[in-house]
Amino acid sequence: MVKNDSRNLPEEYQTGFAKFYGRTFFVNRDVLIPRIESERLIDIVKHYCHPELARPGRAGVSGSRPKIADIGTGSGCIGITLKLENPGCDVTLIDISEKALTVAKINAERLKVVVRIIKHDLLDNGDYDLVVANLPYIPHARISKLDPGVRNYEPHLALDGGVRGLELIFRLLYQNLSKFIILEIDDTHTLKDFVKYKKFYDIKLEKDLFQRNRYLILERK
Repeated sequence: MVKNDSRNLPEEYQTGFAKFYGRTFFVNRDVLIPRIESERLIDIVKHYCHPELARPGRAGVSGSRPKIADIGTGSGCIGITLKLENPGCDVTLIDISEKALTVAKINAERLKVVVRIIKHDLLDNGDYDLVVANLPYIPHARISKLDPGVRNYEPHLALDGGVRGLELIFRLLYQNLSKFIILEIDDTHTLKDFVKYKKFYDIKLEKDLFQRNRYLILERK
C-alpha cells in the first residue's frame, strides 16, 4: 500500500508543474516527475541519431517522415521534447496507463505540438526509426527502499521493473527491430545483461551525470 505523508510530497506534485529541458510540463501523481537523467536521454538522441532524424526531407522507414516512438511516455516530456527539437519527425507517445496519457495530452496541447497518442502495452504495430523508452527498471526488491518522496507518491506501475528490473525492457527488445533504440536502465545493469541481443544490434552503455550506468543505446546492424 502507498502511504501518504505530506512532509515528503514532492514540490512538483504540490505545484503541478516540473521543468524539463528548459520547458515546463504539467504533472500529477499519475506520472513520474521528469528528472535530469532523462534530459541526458535527449542529448544522447541528438548525439547518436540527429543526423539520421533531423536532415530536411530525409525519408523514414516507410518512405515518409522519420518516426519516433516514446514508450512508457508518462507526462510525455521525452517524446514532446524530441518533437520540439526535431520538428520534421513524426512522434508517437505510447503508454498503458490511460491516466498518464491524459497528462501527456495536456502537455502536448500546452506546448502546441502535434503528436500521436496511443494506449498500448509497449509498441503498437507501427514501424519506427527510433524508439526511446523510460520503462520501469528498478528491481522489485528495491522499491521499498526508495526515497519516501518517490516510494509513497510516484506511480509504482512506472517504477517496478520486476525481479531484475529488466522484464519490460527484454519484452521490448524481443519485439522490436528499429534502427535505433535508446533506453534508460538501472545502474546495476551492465552490457552482460544484454549480450543475447548483440547478434542484432551494436550496443553501447552511457553513464549519467553521476557516472552511473544509465542509458542503453542499440543500433541495428
